[in-house]
Parts: sequence; C-alpha cells; structure tokens
Amino acid sequence: MNKKEYFFSSLQGLLVSSLFIDLLVPLRSQFFIPQLASALIGGAIIGVGVGLMLRYKTSTGGTDLLAEIISETFSLNIALVIILIDGIIVLACLALLKLDTFIYSCIAITSVGLITSLIKGK
Repeated sequence: MNKKEYFFSSLQGLLVSSLFIDLLVPLRSQFFIPQLASALIGGAIIGVGVGLMLRYKTSTGGTDLLAEIISETFSLNIALVIILIDGIIVLACLALLKLDTFIYSCIAITSVGLITSLIKGK
C-alpha cells in the first residue's frame, strides 16, 4: 500500500471511528457498569477496533498511528508502544486527575494495548 492509499484509508478510518463514537453516545446513559468493568470492557472494545484497523493497514490518525510507526521502526511490540505513549499522556495530566480516574485510565490503556497486539498480530 502506498502512502496515498494509506492516507485515504486512514482518513476513512478517522471518519468511521468518529461516526461510531457519536452514534454510540446515547448508550452511555443506558447502562450502569462499575468503573473497573468499564475500563476493561471499553479498553477491549477500543483494542479490537484499533487492532483491526492496524491489521488492515489503516488507522484513526491518532496515537495508534504513532505507535505503529515507532513499533515498526524499532521492532517493538505494538502493545508496549501504545501503553507507553498513552501512559505518558495520562501521566502528564496526573495533577488534574483524581487517583481512581488515573488508575482506571491506566487499566483501560493496558487493555487497549494488549487487545490491539492480539488482534493485529504480526
């Protein structure tokens, strides 16, 4: 896949993922799920989506694209790179977050990274 095709497939991925985020917002108030379960389930769902997009050579244009580039350049596991990049972002906001929010964010980030790695494969 050349850079032009990758750009347009990533643009499509960005638009589709944004559309689904907007379409699924009403479900937010329909269910009560404990925070730990939400972090794990949400991380798994995002991980499946990101993993599928990366497996089929597209991205959302966010940190997953940066993680893919770093992962391929330095032969690192994509899960480790996603966890590090997103972890640095959450760590940078630590002063603004409550401790439980920080911990659940770390759990979600870890879930995203691990599931993405499992789905993407090599």
